Amino acid sequence: MLVFKDKNNIKAPASKDYVDIVIERVKGSDGRITVEYETKEIDGGAKEGIDFRKSSGILEFNNGDTE
Repeated sequence: MLVFKDKNNIKAPASKDYVDIVIERVKGSDGRITVEYETKEIDGGAKEGIDFRKSSGILEFNNGDTE
């Protein structure tokens, strides 16, 4: 299972053009896993190109990795 670590403290200050988000692997760390991710607009939320840059990729956790 993957979760946002410290999800209640994710903030994007105006003085930065990025935000660090830590994903934590919980309930075991045996084996290698990969997860695809993509940023998207949500109705009523942040707008791509104005509030954020579109991003996508693959998160990889190797055997024993938890963050």
